[in-house]
Amino acid sequence: MRRLTDAPGYDGGPFFSPDGRRIIWRHFEENGMIADVWTMKPDCSDKQRITDFKSMSWAPFYHPSGKYVIFTSNKFGFENFELFIADVNGERERRKSAAFSRGLERRSRAGRDRRGTKASASERKCRGIFARDQ
Repeated sequence: MRRLTDAPGYDGGPFFSPDGRRIIWRHFEENGMIADVWTMKPDCSDKQRITDFKSMSWAPFYHPSGKYVIFTSNKFGFENFELFIADVNGERERRKSAAFSRGLERRSRAGRDRRGTKASASERKCRGIFARDQ
């Protein structure tokens, strides 16, 4: 197993893009108050920050077309999480919902690319994203 992320803070919630060429995840700063959505290639190169709202952006996922990313953020208020969609470069972001949600739900996530490489994150023991080559 090899570590793909190593920035201070917490990385989790990884998913592969529909074509398996990128991984999307959330990164929490060390204080836990700000989280951003990032993408990278499975070899850990070409890391790109998708959000920079100075708020909590998390639960990212690729649109089935692979052209857009969907995520939630409290950009407009600490307890007001709303759904956003942006192109894969984080440009042309649009709010897609108006919702109210208290608190954050935590869970482990895992996914596979076309070659069978598995990316996973655990909210309990490991604070990072790891890949296991088959």
